[in-house]
Amino acid sequence: MIEVTHMKNNLSKITAFVFSFSFLTTLCNGVRANNTELTFSNNAQYSKLQNLGDQAYSEGDYQLAIKYYLQLAELKNNNDKLAVKFSLLKALIADNELVEAQNLLKKLKKIYAQNQRFLFWLPLYQANIAIAENRYHSALTIINESTPQYRNVEYSNANQSLPNIPKNELNDFKIEFLSASAFLSQSMEQYQAAAKKYRLLLKLLNSLQKDELIYQAQRNFIYCSIKNNDLNAANAMLSLLLKNVDSQEKSTRYTELNFLKLYALAMDNSKSIDSIHNFYQKIKDNLTLNSDSLRYEVDSYIIQKIKSNLSYQEDKNIERHNLKFAIDFMLDAYKIAPSSVLRKNILKEIINSYAKIADYNNSIIWSNLYINFYDNNSDNSEIAIIKYRLAALYRLNGDFNKAANLYLELAKSNSLSEEQRKQAIFDGGHLFLKLKNYAAAENLFSLLVKDNTITVQAQGKFLLAETLLAAQKYQKSAELFEEVAKNSAEFHDKALLNTFIAYINGKDKKNSLRIYKDLMAKVSDENIKITSQFYYCKIALIANDVKKAAEEYYEFSENFPSNNLRDKALFNSGELYYSIQEYKLAVEIYNTFINQYPNNINVAQALYKIIYCNFLLNDLTAVTKIIKRMKKQFPNNKYTVAAIFYMNRFYQETSDYQKAFDNLTFLINSKKIASNTKALASYEIANIYFAQQDFAKSKQQLEQLAAKYPASDVNANAFYLQGDIASLEKDYQSAVKYFNQAIQRRPLSDLAFKSMLRIADCNYMLELKNNKIIAKEHALKELTNNSKKNKDKTESTTVLKSQARAKYFYLNLAIKNYKQLISGNVPQLNNNEDISDLVQEVQNQVFYCLGQCYELKEKDDEALIYYQSAINNYLLHYDSGYVTSDKFFIHSAYAAVNILLRKRTPEAILEAIKIYQKLQHAQVNIGDNYNNLIKDLRAKFKL
Repeated sequence: MIEVTHMKNNLSKITAFVFSFSFLTTLCNGVRANNTELTFSNNAQYSKLQNLGDQAYSEGDYQLAIKYYLQLAELKNNNDKLAVKFSLLKALIADNELVEAQNLLKKLKKIYAQNQRFLFWLPLYQANIAIAENRYHSALTIINESTPQYRNVEYSNANQSLPNIPKNELNDFKIEFLSASAFLSQSMEQYQAAAKKYRLLLKLLNSLQKDELIYQAQRNFIYCSIKNNDLNAANAMLSLLLKNVDSQEKSTRYTELNFLKLYALAMDNSKSIDSIHNFYQKIKDNLTLNSDSLRYEVDSYIIQKIKSNLSYQEDKNIERHNLKFAIDFMLDAYKIAPSSVLRKNILKEIINSYAKIADYNNSIIWSNLYINFYDNNSDNSEIAIIKYRLAALYRLNGDFNKAANLYLELAKSNSLSEEQRKQAIFDGGHLFLKLKNYAAAENLFSLLVKDNTITVQAQGKFLLAETLLAAQKYQKSAELFEEVAKNSAEFHDKALLNTFIAYINGKDKKNSLRIYKDLMAKVSDENIKITSQFYYCKIALIANDVKKAAEEYYEFSENFPSNNLRDKALFNSGELYYSIQEYKLAVEIYNTFINQYPNNINVAQALYKIIYCNFLLNDLTAVTKIIKRMKKQFPNNKYTVAAIFYMNRFYQETSDYQKAFDNLTFLINSKKIASNTKALASYEIANIYFAQQDFAKSKQQLEQLAAKYPASDVNANAFYLQGDIASLEKDYQSAVKYFNQAIQRRPLSDLAFKSMLRIADCNYMLELKNNKIIAKEHALKELTNNSKKNKDKTESTTVLKSQARAKYFYLNLAIKNYKQLISGNVPQLNNNEDISDLVQEVQNQVFYCLGQCYELKEKDDEALIYYQSAINNYLLHYDSGYVTSDKFFIHSAYAAVNILLRKRTPEAILEAIKIYQKLQHAQVNIGDNYNNLIKDLRAKFKL
């Protein structure tokens, strides 16, 4: 609970000084008026210094006041030394120069030891110095041990027992005595006595019409009444004062009174949280208050009231509402808390309160503030606990990476308890598994393996084995699971099941069958046995018997109709039949799966596969029906999008443009479809117009695409299509511009290579148009050379001309650019786009494109080098577990094989066979025609 201070801070001192030092001024004036010995001189210089000192004191510039009073004391013609010393004394106390004040008081005692008025005022001077030093008990003792007239000041007959002093001075003395006495009672938490004295003081001040002092007495009376739980008296006085305050001025007095009213509401058990909240909202716009002590105390009591009220709330919405309200006061209290210890405690309250209302962002912000401020400045265990909670907040807020790394830090810390440290290991390890950071998860779970407790060791090994399984380290995972199964009865059954799964995934048929026998014989848990039978279906896949696996999955679904793995079994069976092109059976099983598990996550994928199957089975009616269903049931699903684009090609090929247009328009109008998908749909619509030779609409669509989706990758294809249209319209300069834009958008692609060739064609046409014959001569020369080499005269002259143009105009430039990409020495392209940092897949692309360039130049040996580079580059990373798209690997392999087959030498055929072996190593399906060709060549060349 937040600590609460009482009136011992700034407000208390200010209040004491307001009353205590008003008497000093009064005293000086009274002495001047009633004692010729102390009458001030009329000397002009004396009066000037006196006025300057009094003005500085009234404005709160006590140091300046001291300066003037010292100058006043040094005047030679100054016969009023006691009055000057009084002025200097009050300024020293106000400026907290208490040592100097004490020294001055000692000197005055020696000089004025017999002066009755000085002796009469002396205890109040001493008491006020003690008050300034926060020595309240000493101040009270000083007053109590003084002459009886001090104690009788409160009563109406006080004049009879006091020295013979003027009435106005006696009244001033009464004011100062009651002020000091009330303040002392208040400071010592004797609020009932303090309120009584403030009431007497107010009666006196009202009779004397001391308006400048009345408000402070009223304000302190209200405060003490609230603390004494006399809320009726407090509220009556508050109502009276608030009537006379101009709320429009938003003065300090207005704010202070409203804070006191808020305090009274907080202390009133009959008032609801909402009534406090409503009043707080009313005054929230003006929270400026000179007294941080009062403001902090109000905040603290309201926070306590809200928190105590929370324990009785059953409605979580009300609890959240009240906590949000409490947080407002906590934030205010944090800013003005009078000590670092209190700020620290409030900070913890703020963190916990934000977490309770599920405002994890703010709880995280304040937790980090706590750590940054107090780390290395306090107990390490305290910081560790805050970090432990912060990690949980990160996890709840979905920032798993920060949470996991913080758990990793805590797992290696000695500041948490052993139980918390182990929990940090568990939580961090599972988060790293979720993030697929298997190395970090292994690192954490390995700490459990080293634990002294056998159960924890076993659990650590089990979790470590799970991590290895997720990381596809199947052999190590299986061995560790098997070790746990042998040595731990607690984890035996689950570990044995996971051993089986690891061996299956590692395609270790022999050990899979061995463990399966143990599962059936040694495990009594029926669920584990059934799960084992589910995974047993995979054993057929190890032997590449896909059909058997499909049958076994389906059989499992029939044998265990209520098992929670049945949906997976049905789906897997459909997928396997689909993969071996048994489309009718696949459709039947997919439909069973969809009908029985309509809410399964794989329904959309199954529908997509059914579309593909029905299309190949030539059931276009079913295809149309399923696409309609997917658009309605899964409008934003990736498989719906894939189905639309897949069928869009068919609709365009069969000139069924309206269906294509309707489906693409559906994607564009869908609110949750990604912008890049919408851009692709827009591009496909432009393609439809292009296919219909409506170039105007096609260009309009492409322009809209560029304007609406300027950052989309699809714009590269859009620029190419615009180049196509411009070329057909014989606007070759515009075509060149568009093809160049396509290259800049996607410089490392087949599209860029195609664009280079198209630019060559356009430049050639521009050359002819401008009556330049150099291009034509080059083309004819190349055509002649090709004609001599080629005995087959049926080859298209247009193709030969196109090849010639490409070779002479852009192939050399293409080779130069691609080689720059390979070396990493790449110029800035397309708005300073730096593409020098090539990823693996891009490198394969560049190798393939270089091979294409050299093959077009009929330099097969150079082309072969680059095709081989693409193949080897892919396989190097494939073997290390980094698998990228195999598109350019396959293209390069087939291109290389074709070059080698053209040579028809035993060495070339042997090299082609090696490439086929590399394709098989990467599990690429080789077509039958190529397989038969390889067999024939092996036989012919006796390889």
